[in-house]
Amino acid sequence: MKTAWRNVAMNRQGRIEERLVRAFQLAYFIHGNKETAIRIAINAALKLDAASAAQDKRRYYKAASRNKVSCNVDHLLQRLVYIESEPYELARENTADRGGLDDRTLLIHFIKHLVKITCRRTSFYVNLGMSRVLHNYSTRETMEIYNTIVQDPARVKEDSYYRSRKAVLVKELLERFEGRISLRNGQRNEVGFETQPITSHHRDLVRACLTRFTPWGTSCVVPDNYSPNDQEIPSLAFTGSEPDEEYFTEVSRMHAILHPDCYKNIIDGLRGCKMKDYIFEDPDLTLQIPRFNLACDEDTWNNHHDDRLNPHDLTEHELAAIQSELAEEDARRKSWGKGLLRISVDGDNRALLDPGQSSTATIPVNAGEEMVEIHGISGDRETLLGVQLLTYIGDHDSPFPPQFAFKLANASEINFGFRPGDELDNASGFLNIDVTCQKQPAFSPGNFSAFLGQKFRALMDNQIQNNDPLGRPGFRPAYLLYVLLVIGALTSSYLGVRLWQANNRLDQLAQYQLPASLAPVMLTQDHVRSSGMTQIVRLPADESPILLMLKLEQGSYKSYEAVIQDVDKRSDVVKQKINTDTTIGDDKWIVLLLPSSKLPAGDYQIKLSGITEQGDNEVIGNYPLSVRNR
Repeated sequence: MKTAWRNVAMNRQGRIEERLVRAFQLAYFIHGNKETAIRIAINAALKLDAASAAQDKRRYYKAASRNKVSCNVDHLLQRLVYIESEPYELARENTADRGGLDDRTLLIHFIKHLVKITCRRTSFYVNLGMSRVLHNYSTRETMEIYNTIVQDPARVKEDSYYRSRKAVLVKELLERFEGRISLRNGQRNEVGFETQPITSHHRDLVRACLTRFTPWGTSCVVPDNYSPNDQEIPSLAFTGSEPDEEYFTEVSRMHAILHPDCYKNIIDGLRGCKMKDYIFEDPDLTLQIPRFNLACDEDTWNNHHDDRLNPHDLTEHELAAIQSELAEEDARRKSWGKGLLRISVDGDNRALLDPGQSSTATIPVNAGEEMVEIHGISGDRETLLGVQLLTYIGDHDSPFPPQFAFKLANASEINFGFRPGDELDNASGFLNIDVTCQKQPAFSPGNFSAFLGQKFRALMDNQIQNNDPLGRPGFRPAYLLYVLLVIGALTSSYLGVRLWQANNRLDQLAQYQLPASLAPVMLTQDHVRSSGMTQIVRLPADESPILLMLKLEQGSYKSYEAVIQDVDKRSDVVKQKINTDTTIGDDKWIVLLLPSSKLPAGDYQIKLSGITEQGDNEVIGNYPLSVRNR
């Protein structure tokens, strides 16, 4: 038995090392720098642990049609490498004046980003990106390619839909490579990129990119000499009834489109059908690559000396150091229990929550943003607690999953739910996420007794149903002693919990030490009345959020609403709902976390209202505020 468990552990360790090496090799191919590739692999692996746990705990949405894309572990890691790679790509592109940026590097970045923004959607977008952006197949040819991939004519869209979705991809690529690529108008005023002449170097590099960017954990399913009229490919056809089951079929379709050999087999097969008005030229002949705007026209294709295609291996010391860092972070995440929660989207701070109390927030998600993170703040240190990658599906790029949850180590639960952005919301954007933090329920004698009873009945049921080696049902006296020991241990644990709670009556928030960039600005009406002065807030230099704390002077309400008004314009600029107040010492406070971009320099008035049990809105305070630049 020990040998079997040892083998299981060794196999698991081997899979972890294999994934780390693969993440490193992919990052090295993109950047050609070992230190950068190691850092990207570590960051992706850290988020993989948090994201894998989050996917197990979320509430899955039952889709109405088959358009969902989820992530298995390998594909998830690949997406995370793409995401973690982007800041390093941008840094290199933005420092190009000091050298190091060439046509070859930009082409790798371009193809990687095209794969990234299409794979976070569905195989429809992957086909559109490959056939209409990276290759110059006609819209009708692209429709036939997709028809072949899904093997379901009922799911092929109209040509106008293809053109509108291509415009979305072009817009996202143009925003990512602003100033590096230029647009041109094609037939029917369809937008595209200015292209450059194709050489054998381009074709070889495109093939290398697509081979590495093909979804991990998949295999080629399109055979040589494929004939669409005579052959079916079961791996690409979905026959189930549950939309969630189509994930593996979707990933196989993505593979068939992205992998150069599979894609060529599809094109060759369609050409062999000899359909009227369809050409289906070889992919090498339809390849189209943007002309990148570079200051230097030097021929880097014949003069490059990097070894992206043959990266150096990770040494045993490097691999051990990576695994040690991952293990340390994993232990911190599993033991984290007290502090504030910082929620970010694509690295941008959006909200601060107190898991010690039930609280809510509304945060914006802009078009194309794809990663929600939860960090725990304890003192001046942060711990990554959870990650959720988003997929965009359907005709309107609806986010998936539309709701998800994280269960923290302290048993608090953070729930997320999407809805359209509201004009007056604090988080007006492409979409809003309503975030609810539910604190750990306190033990009580009643629910503890019920808990013990449930455990006792489960143990007894298990004993009664358990047969001895001869198949005779019976009751072992020793089992009663075991049950009594379990009850004794649970009772001791309960008493320990009650003693701990008695010694920790002070509100948790009073013990938090926030980073300097999130130092709170405390507003009281007493200060205004006694001094006649308005509290001044200095805008942070790093665009971090502004943390405001409003002191309550009367009553306690079911919930609250804060409206920030521009005094000069006499208009509402921020409207935020607060689920509960926060107790610090003998005082009650309302905590607001606001993006600094919402409050440009100027004079403001914060009107605070309390919501009664009957739903009435009662004004309970006005707090003047003056925002100034540093």
